[in-house]
Amino acid sequence: MASKIDTICEITYSLAWSDIPKNQIKRSYNKLSKLTREVWMESHSELLRRLGALQHPAADYQLFWFECMDGPQIGPKLHDLTGMPFGLPYHSLPTDYNENPRGTHDSKIRSIRYDDQNLFIDILLDSWHHKFAELTFVNVSHYVYQEENTVIEFDLESIRDVTMLSDGEAPVIDFCLKHLRIQKNEMILNKRLFYLFFPSAAIYIFADSWSMKTF
Repeated sequence: MASKIDTICEITYSLAWSDIPKNQIKRSYNKLSKLTREVWMESHSELLRRLGALQHPAADYQLFWFECMDGPQIGPKLHDLTGMPFGLPYHSLPTDYNENPRGTHDSKIRSIRYDDQNLFIDILLDSWHHKFAELTFVNVSHYVYQEENTVIEFDLESIRDVTMLSDGEAPVIDFCLKHLRIQKNEMILNKRLFYLFFPSAAIYIFADSWSMKTF
């Protein structure tokens, strides 16, 4: 994994400073996405740490790497934390969750329950192939519930019969946390960030992993 992370950092740096021949740019984006997919489940924290260590006052390399996931047709730009893009390509992060073929878009949450570590979501699927699903987030350290972009203290177990507009996974990097209006704290470091979007509301879940059973 270490050598793959080294390569990801090298490609990110080279793309940021246009240090790649034009005829190799598309291949470099594709390789960056492929290697990210291969290291993410096991080494996402180390990857983000290494990208964050590529210090330069003109560049946020974590953000640049993330924008590269959307491919060369858009062309990422260097940012600093004083600016904010209109949107970030969360769907483009090549993880097992984002690429899960059993998507839950436009499905309905029937109930949510949790124990000391795990969060279980019972879903009525909008699907021809399966009717129900149980979505589990494992070793949850923290979650955030927002309405109209405002954090609200809320018991998730009171959620019933709510339509999920979209869901996915985002990287735990400073710019994404700022974009999603999530306060950085020790409980979310080294975790994966999963999001569920509803009409006028959102849940952000910080967990080690996830699983889904369909019925």
